[in-house]
Amino acid sequence: MSLILTTAIEKGGTGKTTTVVNLAALMAAEGKRVLVVDMDQQANTTYMLTQHKKAENFYKGRGLVNLFMNFDLGDMDLTPYIHPTTIEGVDVIPSTAQTPRAVHQLDLLADEYKMKNYTFLIHCLANVNDDYDFIVIDTPPARDNLTMSALFCADEVLIPVRCDNFSLDGFETTLAMILDLETREDVKIDVLGVVLTQVERTAAVHLVRQMFEENPEYASVLFKTGIRKGSAVPESTIAAVPVVRYAKKSNPSVDYMQLWNEIKQRLAKKEADE
Repeated sequence: MSLILTTAIEKGGTGKTTTVVNLAALMAAEGKRVLVVDMDQQANTTYMLTQHKKAENFYKGRGLVNLFMNFDLGDMDLTPYIHPTTIEGVDVIPSTAQTPRAVHQLDLLADEYKMKNYTFLIHCLANVNDDYDFIVIDTPPARDNLTMSALFCADEVLIPVRCDNFSLDGFETTLAMILDLETREDVKIDVLGVVLTQVERTAAVHLVRQMFEENPEYASVLFKTGIRKGSAVPESTIAAVPVVRYAKKSNPSVDYMQLWNEIKQRLAKKEADE
């Protein structure tokens, strides 16, 4: 049975994609089987994992939107929509140029099946739950049915926060989305943690960390590890290689390794407490 980890925040530029591809690479390096689901229409996660840009239309007819277009509430073969990546052990359901149509497609499915439009992804992924150790989902920086779908099916949610006021607002609205789903569906959606990204030695970073640490509701979810800003990250995106493989000794790479260790510790503790 796979663990579904959704990375989400209603704000762009916080490091969602970078976090997803690097965690997936670190998971695979330990022999884990990983499926990445790219739900962002920018398709940057797909590019980082496959080196195929959205404009190439390499996955046309075989991506996320096609998964929903061919939805079946019974047993569904996801093989046409799952593809290998440049990282051994990591597969991807890619985002394509047609991904913007996915929101409308979910609305059509909701009308056809008389179900909530954010409930279809969980039915799709149920068909491959036993094939992977982790399913990691990248989301768009928006409050839409794709993000809601990813949150609804999540076992754990990881929220990357850049140290600025707009990202803090995005953090709050993301928590509101989670609470809304929990209330509507009477489910519990666990926030695994908040990771600060693009960290520098500035007063702003210190203030944001202090705000989390002094808030009784948020202190326990803040990861000790922050992802330091470094030139290796933009360089790795140009090369379309996760930074933990591109520049293993760089500060961001070291930080992602430490973050992954923290994540494993939290997951182990949660399992022990259950």
